[in-house]
Amino acid sequence: MRQKTALIYGFLLIFVIIIVHSVEENLKLLSMPFFVFGREIKLSTALSIAIFSGFFVFFVIALALGIDRILFYFFEKLKERSKRESEQIYFKGIDAMMQARPLEAIKHFRESILLNSHSVPAMIKLGDALREAGEVDEAIEWHKKSLLEDNKNITALYALATDYLRKENSEEAKKFLNEIISIQPKRALYALRLLRNIYIKEKNFYKAKEVQKKILKASVLKEEIKEDEIFTVTVDYEIYSLLLEQKRIDEAILGFESLKRNFPNFYPTYIKLSEALLLSGDEEYAFANLKEGFLNSGSIMPLLTMEKIFLEKGEPERAIKEYENIIANNKANHAPRFLLARLLFKLGFFDESESILKELEYELSHFYLLEYLLAKINERRQEYAKACSHYSEMFRIFKPQEFVFVCECGEKSEYYKDFCEKCLKCGTYHSDLEEELNKAIILKEPAYYNYSKSTL
Repeated sequence: MRQKTALIYGFLLIFVIIIVHSVEENLKLLSMPFFVFGREIKLSTALSIAIFSGFFVFFVIALALGIDRILFYFFEKLKERSKRESEQIYFKGIDAMMQARPLEAIKHFRESILLNSHSVPAMIKLGDALREAGEVDEAIEWHKKSLLEDNKNITALYALATDYLRKENSEEAKKFLNEIISIQPKRALYALRLLRNIYIKEKNFYKAKEVQKKILKASVLKEEIKEDEIFTVTVDYEIYSLLLEQKRIDEAILGFESLKRNFPNFYPTYIKLSEALLLSGDEEYAFANLKEGFLNSGSIMPLLTMEKIFLEKGEPERAIKEYENIIANNKANHAPRFLLARLLFKLGFFDESESILKELEYELSHFYLLEYLLAKINERRQEYAKACSHYSEMFRIFKPQEFVFVCECGEKSEYYKDFCEKCLKCGTYHSDLEEELNKAIILKEPAYYNYSKSTL
């Protein structure tokens, strides 16, 4: 800036020197008459007035530029000061939000925006605080205002999606989530997850599958891929179940078969596949598939499904035979043995059921259902002492208490507490019997009293 000013003054000085020198060389010419609008004046006077006017105009222009520069710096300083004050108040609002004081935060963010009307972060946070305070419509207004300042602000777009999800307006939420994905197609993992979950809730599983593919491409860490993979089997399972509901049985079977190959531990596939196979008439493969499901997943649900089908068909002996075949090939697995004992008990074969349960009683740590079945068998035989012994063992496993104390937040305790570690409140535990015991007693007048009043 100083070099520029020095150059200007240097140029002006040279210009003055040139003019003075020119005047000295042209004195005769300057003494000649000069006419302006018909009036005669000296040429030197005219030139002096012209030079003076030029200098005067130059001075006025320079002065105006200087004042403009001064005003510009003044207003810039004022803006910077307002921005600093706005930021200080903004951070007070952030502090209030972190301490779960949304109403105080709203006040600070409004003050921050008054000082800096173009503060996008303050607008977004004001909207967030309003949403927390339950003012979702006003939150949407402020989040939209922030987009007018920066129409590709990812934080504002996420905020608007969250606002509309709070209002249960999934259509508007999807618009903003799709906008985020269009801006960051490979990085918007959270937006993709939200969009997928919306489609799952809407039961639009084909759209959910499209989004799920994008999620798996966007997931870069093994932990992220593992977290999202479960939704692959979930979405595909629902799609094939929908095909089964639509009676597109062959397509459903092919889908469930592919799902079984890719996710052999997912036991619901085996149950639905068996349903489809039964509808197609392939009963033998349906039951083989259920047994395979038990072996691959370790879940007893496929076996219970098989048992239920046989009982509904009126063929309990086939269920018994299937259990025996499974036990013969998997002697180390206790689950089919217990299920066989349970089935035999239901069918009235108490001796056979008791024999299996006794074996299990020695091999396993006791559990209440085993003791319950043994108690019922002995009760049916009128061997009440043995039945009571098993009932006592069942109660010992259950560990029933005289009172159960329940906090207002739902936390349970076997004994009274004055402080709840879950909700961090005191005096919130009450006995589960108090509600029943504190019911108002409705006193009814004796019949003879009503009769005596009616006869008066």
